[in-house]
Amino acid sequence: IIGSDIGLKRAENQDRVAVLRMKFENNKSFLIAALSDVIGGMTEGAECASQTIANFFIECIHLRNSPTPELLSLAASAANQKIYSKFNGHGGATLSCVIFESNGSSLGLNVGDSRIYSYSQNLLKQVTVDDTIAGQLNKNEELNPTMSKLIQFIGLGEGLEPHVIKLPTSNEIIFITSDGIHFLENKLMETVIRNVTENSKAAIRLIELSKWCGGHDNASLIIASSPI
Repeated sequence: IIGSDIGLKRAENQDRVAVLRMKFENNKSFLIAALSDVIGGMTEGAECASQTIANFFIECIHLRNSPTPELLSLAASAANQKIYSKFNGHGGATLSCVIFESNGSSLGLNVGDSRIYSYSQNLLKQVTVDDTIAGQLNKNEELNPTMSKLIQFIGLGEGLEPHVIKLPTSNEIIFITSDGIHFLENKLMETVIRNVTENSKAAIRLIELSKWCGGHDNASLIIASSPI
């Protein structure tokens, strides 16, 4: 399930969400769902987000025979260099994704402050750590606005360290969100998800709730479970 909304304050929806599915001759296949959000204050936001996902997917195709952790990390690093080269460090975007493989395994990747959550047994858990000062120090960024500053993103250039994350495998539902969704409190998101019977309804309600709570940013999300 993919959902995205411009919100109430922005002139343009610059979030990007997309899915890539590949099937190989040896019956191997994988599905990648990815979300990219722009970096505030940087140039050409929408193009950066679009190019981030496009370049990442292209590299995933080129590297399709590589071990999955290596595939994700190298593809993210290649996308980073492409964005850096094009915008000279003045443009950037987040990148969060999950890959499901035909052998039943799944991994996540995160760069920036978009997030991956898992939901199981009525509990919503954040499985990524924000690439902000607050996230890396486990501090509350609301106490100091400078703590929300990103320390890495796609387009940073040299020094990028993508986070490859092992995901839960037992009956988990995966949520990928931009900050226009997860500015909502975790318990509030969890309550919304718990009280719906379909993932599509959860997507609609979370987006609408983000707007009821001010709609200050583009609100995008992906809801996924292993489809292979």
